[in-house]
Amino acid sequence: MKAPVIVGASEGERSFLGTAQIAALVKSLREEHGLPIFLNADHTHSLDSAMAAARAGFDSIVFDLSALPLEENIRQTKRAIEALKSINPDILVEGEIGDIGAGSEIHERAPDHPKVLTTAEEARHFVESTGVDVLAPAVGNMHGMLQIMVEEDEKKRLDLVRIREIKSVARCFLTLHGGSGTEDSDLQNAVAAGINIVHINTELRVAWRHSLEQSLAQNPREVVPYKL
Repeated sequence: MKAPVIVGASEGERSFLGTAQIAALVKSLREEHGLPIFLNADHTHSLDSAMAAARAGFDSIVFDLSALPLEENIRQTKRAIEALKSINPDILVEGEIGDIGAGSEIHERAPDHPKVLTTAEEARHFVESTGVDVLAPAVGNMHGMLQIMVEEDEKKRLDLVRIREIKSVARCFLTLHGGSGTEDSDLQNAVAAGINIVHINTELRVAWRHSLEQSLAQNPREVVPYKL
């Protein structure tokens, strides 16, 4: 496809693999093959964790305080941007508002609580108040997938009008989190409406698990991980 790729590592994945180790691996691949690979610290909930990723050489940070009230989210995100830009002025900092759930998991049913979608006015206020480089709004997207989506009997649908409204006033890059299980045409139309970055995670994890289960079934005595 010859398209740039963003490798995302969550706080949990960075804790498991090592923040510096992930950065070193991606850096070596970028330098060896000359590929446009960028490294993103996904859904980072503390300033200490965000600063560790910036110092390790991550290209962007998702500083996610969307669970907080909007004004507190703004206050802490603005502070984080100042701290992170002092480490690397070129680093991209993303903020998030609205409710898209948490965790790239398979859910039996949709969350009981109503989703709080991002309004255009909230988006404008957040971007102008914080100075974020990238905004992640809630526009009908959701982290993870329902089991019925894994079976491909249902798809997520996006609020395309809302995306266009947000883009027109935010005037910054927009990220769509929770892209797994979304109707293909909605993803294409979301990009046309103003989405710049699309996160796909759960679908990759499902494919990994299915492949692993198949390999284990076909090779019940194999113990060498890279041969599975």
